[in-house]
Amino acid sequence: MQRINIKINDDGVVRVSCERSGRVEGFQRMSFEISVTGEKTKVVQTAFDKENRLVRQKPGASKNNLFDVKKYKVRKCNPKT
Repeated sequence: MQRINIKINDDGVVRVSCERSGRVEGFQRMSFEISVTGEKTKVVQTAFDKENRLVRQKPGASKNNLFDVKKYKVRKCNPKT
């Protein structure tokens, strides 16, 4: 990562964002939210073009060579029986 930002909110929640340059242009940002108990509650990956505009990609669409944009949430697994 080339840039790291850390913010501590008044409620004790910590937000960390890490950025790196894109392969061809723009940059990628990974954002993490950590609760006061130390639990990671949110992870979001975003990408921006060279003009600092958010790059959007439809869910399930093929990823291109420039950006890979995903959003993650912790989900409980319910296996089918």
